[in-house]
Amino acid sequence: MPKSISKFSVFLWRHKYVVTTLLFLLIIGVVDPHSLLYRYKLRERNASLREEIAIYDSLYAHDLNRLKQIKGSADEAEAEARVNLFLKTPDEDVYVIENQGTDSMALKKRE
Repeated sequence: MPKSISKFSVFLWRHKYVVTTLLFLLIIGVVDPHSLLYRYKLRERNASLREEIAIYDSLYAHDLNRLKQIKGSADEAEAEARVNLFLKTPDEDVYVIENQGTDSMALKKRE
Protein backbone atom coordinates (compact mmCIF):
# COMPACT_ATOMS: atom_id res chain seq x y z
CA MET A 1 0.00 0.00 0.00
CA PRO A 2 2.70 2.56 0.86
CA LYS A 3 4.42 1.73 -2.41
CA SER A 4 1.35 2.74 -4.45
CA ILE A 5 1.02 5.97 -2.47
CA SER A 6 4.63 6.79 -3.11
CA LYS A 7 4.23 6.09 -6.85
CA PHE A 8 1.23 8.40 -6.93
CA SER A 9 3.07 11.16 -5.10
CA VAL A 10 6.04 10.78 -7.45
CA PHE A 11 3.67 11.02 -10.43
CA LEU A 12 2.09 14.18 -8.99
CA TRP A 13 5.48 15.71 -8.27
CA ARG A 14 6.76 15.03 -11.77
CA HIS A 15 3.63 16.39 -13.47
CA LYS A 16 2.73 19.08 -10.98
CA TYR A 17 2.22 21.79 -13.58
CA VAL A 18 -0.02 19.64 -15.75
CA VAL A 19 -2.07 18.48 -12.75
CA THR A 20 -2.35 22.04 -11.44
CA THR A 21 -3.42 23.34 -14.84
CA LEU A 22 -6.04 20.60 -15.26
CA LEU A 23 -7.35 21.19 -11.75
CA PHE A 24 -7.54 24.93 -12.42
CA LEU A 25 -9.43 24.39 -15.69
CA LEU A 26 -11.84 22.02 -13.98
CA ILE A 27 -12.58 24.53 -11.24
CA ILE A 28 -12.95 27.47 -13.64
CA GLY A 29 -14.96 25.52 -16.19
CA VAL A 30 -17.41 23.52 -14.09
CA VAL A 31 -17.14 23.62 -10.29
CA ASP A 32 -16.94 27.33 -9.45
CA PRO A 33 -20.20 29.22 -8.86
CA HIS A 34 -19.06 31.70 -11.50
CA SER A 35 -17.87 29.02 -13.91
CA LEU A 36 -17.97 29.20 -17.66
CA LEU A 37 -20.85 26.73 -17.72
CA TYR A 38 -22.87 28.88 -15.32
CA ARG A 39 -22.10 32.02 -17.32
CA TYR A 40 -23.23 30.28 -20.54
CA LYS A 41 -26.54 29.29 -18.94
CA LEU A 42 -27.01 32.82 -17.64
CA ARG A 43 -26.37 34.27 -21.09
CA GLU A 44 -29.00 31.95 -22.61
CA ARG A 45 -31.50 32.91 -19.90
CA ASN A 46 -30.80 36.62 -20.48
CA ALA A 47 -31.41 36.20 -24.20
CA SER A 48 -34.75 34.49 -23.62
CA LEU A 49 -35.76 37.16 -21.10
CA ARG A 50 -34.83 39.91 -23.55
CA GLU A 51 -37.06 38.27 -26.17
CA GLU A 52 -39.88 38.10 -23.65
CA ILE A 53 -39.36 41.78 -22.77
CA ALA A 54 -39.56 42.69 -26.46
CA ILE A 55 -42.86 40.81 -26.75
CA TYR A 56 -44.30 42.60 -23.72
CA ASP A 57 -43.05 45.96 -25.00
CA SER A 58 -44.86 45.44 -28.29
CA LEU A 59 -48.03 44.38 -26.47
CA TYR A 60 -47.76 47.46 -24.25
CA ALA A 61 -47.35 49.74 -27.27
CA HIS A 62 -50.36 48.15 -28.96
CA ASP A 63 -52.51 48.45 -25.83
CA LEU A 64 -51.40 52.05 -25.25
CA ASN A 65 -52.34 52.93 -28.82
CA ARG A 66 -55.73 51.25 -28.39
CA LEU A 67 -56.28 53.12 -25.11
CA LYS A 68 -55.58 56.45 -26.83
CA GLN A 69 -58.13 55.54 -29.51
CA ILE A 70 -60.73 54.62 -26.91
CA LYS A 71 -60.16 57.79 -24.87
CA GLY A 72 -60.38 59.92 -28.00
CA SER A 73 -63.80 58.74 -29.16
CA ALA A 74 -66.98 57.68 -27.41
CA ASP A 75 -67.85 55.44 -30.35
CA GLU A 76 -64.56 53.56 -29.95
CA ALA A 77 -65.20 53.12 -26.22
CA GLU A 78 -68.68 51.76 -26.92
CA ALA A 79 -67.37 49.40 -29.59
CA GLU A 80 -64.66 48.11 -27.23
CA ALA A 81 -67.21 47.57 -24.45
CA ARG A 82 -69.55 45.70 -26.77
CA VAL A 83 -66.88 43.42 -28.24
CA ASN A 84 -64.67 42.61 -25.27
CA LEU A 85 -66.91 43.15 -22.24
CA PHE A 86 -70.19 41.89 -23.79
CA LEU A 87 -72.09 45.01 -22.74
CA LYS A 88 -75.45 45.69 -24.35
CA THR A 89 -78.16 48.27 -24.53
CA PRO A 90 -81.45 47.52 -22.73
CA ASP A 91 -83.30 46.65 -25.96
CA GLU A 92 -80.89 44.04 -27.37
CA ASP A 93 -79.66 40.54 -26.61
CA VAL A 94 -76.05 39.38 -26.75
CA TYR A 95 -75.17 35.85 -27.83
CA VAL A 96 -71.67 34.52 -27.26
CA ILE A 97 -70.62 31.65 -29.50
CA GLU A 98 -67.57 29.65 -28.39
CA ASN A 99 -65.79 26.95 -30.32
CA GLN A 100 -65.61 23.65 -28.49
CA GLY A 101 -63.09 22.28 -30.99
CA THR A 102 -59.48 23.28 -31.55
CA ASP A 103 -58.21 26.69 -30.64
CA SER A 104 -57.26 28.89 -33.60
CA MET A 105 -54.23 30.29 -31.76
CA ALA A 106 -52.95 26.78 -31.12
CA LEU A 107 -53.23 26.04 -34.83
CA LYS A 108 -51.28 29.18 -35.72
CA LYS A 109 -48.50 28.27 -33.31
CA ARG A 110 -48.12 24.83 -34.88
CA GLU A 111 -47.67 26.24 -38.40
